[in-house]
Amino acid sequence: MRILWTWIIALLAMMPVQAQELHIGAAYWCPYSCSDKEMPGFLTEYVTWLLAKRGVTVHVKVMPFSRAVNSAEAGIIDGVLSMVPSEAPK
Repeated sequence: MRILWTWIIALLAMMPVQAQELHIGAAYWCPYSCSDKEMPGFLTEYVTWLLAKRGVTVHVKVMPFSRAVNSAEAGIIDGVLSMVPSEAPK
């Protein structure tokens, strides 16, 4: 599991970011992503911090996972936090 997180974090750090603002959906999966604004979860905090260093504001909205996937596929949001390609190949 540690290797997977390291891989995800490394990809986020290396990817070219063109947007100034990203809207990302996340399933309620505390302590990774939580609906509490003061304690949003450590994955939410880390991704927000990492992209803020590159000048990108991240808005994470906690929602049911299937709605997050459908919203990303429809272009309503920019992506889904903590998802692997096999969960939504599109």
